[in-house]
Amino acid sequence: MTKILVVDDSEHNLYLLETLLGGSGYQVVTAFDGEQALAAAQDEVPAAIISDILMPVMDGFTLCRHWKSDERLRKVPFVFYTATYTDSHDEDFALGLGAERFVRKPAEPDAFLAMLREVLEQGVTENLVSSSAESVDEEVHLREYNQVLLRKLERKMEELEEANQLLEQRVNARTAELEERNQTLEAFAYSMAHDLGAPLRGIRGFAGILRSDEGEALSDIGRQNLDVIIASSDRLDQMMRDLLRYATMGSSGLGMGPVPLTNVMQRIRSDIADRQQATNATLIVPDALPTVYGERTLLNQVFANLISNALTYCAPGQSPHVEVSCQT
Repeated sequence: MTKILVVDDSEHNLYLLETLLGGSGYQVVTAFDGEQALAAAQDEVPAAIISDILMPVMDGFTLCRHWKSDERLRKVPFVFYTATYTDSHDEDFALGLGAERFVRKPAEPDAFLAMLREVLEQGVTENLVSSSAESVDEEVHLREYNQVLLRKLERKMEELEEANQLLEQRVNARTAELEERNQTLEAFAYSMAHDLGAPLRGIRGFAGILRSDEGEALSDIGRQNLDVIIASSDRLDQMMRDLLRYATMGSSGLGMGPVPLTNVMQRIRSDIADRQQATNATLIVPDALPTVYGERTLLNQVFANLISNALTYCAPGQSPHVEVSCQT
């Protein structure tokens, strides 16, 4: 069975070639870089080598130069198969090193197999070898090799610049889109605050009048419930004002500062007292919690949501057990 050595640092590319060649009756040996390929070939000479160019440790150009300088390997056909070095100057340099073929990825499978069969049939002539790598002295080789790398670097820089320009355009478009959405959010927040503000002030005002004028006539539970209505109205008003501030945070920023979590938990415990009693829940909170740096309203909402969910989403027939703790 004809043995083909395939060299590529991409497992995906190796798999594709191994599948194609193996399915066509060839025995495939793989390597991830030029150094591995050279060692494998010196251990057992293949019928041909198919090599990528851009690889770590030893690239394809260097591998080809060593290959054509080796007495045992110089007559083995060398095929470059590359997707990165595709310039005509790259091809000239590769063929000047003694390579039999220079193929650009991706190649059609039938055409690639036909090329390989042709290379295997033609083989390598002494004239081709003697007119290629051996005739190129070290100084000329290095100069041409550097020119190839320089052209590659220049193309990569151009591609990078184009990518940066495209990215900048996308960022600008996305920024404009976000600014438009922020303006919509701000308009909605102002509209909502305006529409809800009047009935909320009515609730707060009439609750205050009721507490002032009829407070003595109410039962203890009635006064407690009225106090809850007033306190809830005040918090809702604060939330609406915070929402307005949150909608415009892009320009003004959040109101960050020290937040005593003990005070936050005291307010939450007061808010959920009725639900805790209705669910027969156990809520354990330390007497002293730390003061943290953050946004008071948002932190309050986070903890309120967590504890409220813990009381709500409990297994049927079981009483919730919620414990708050902290550690530094």
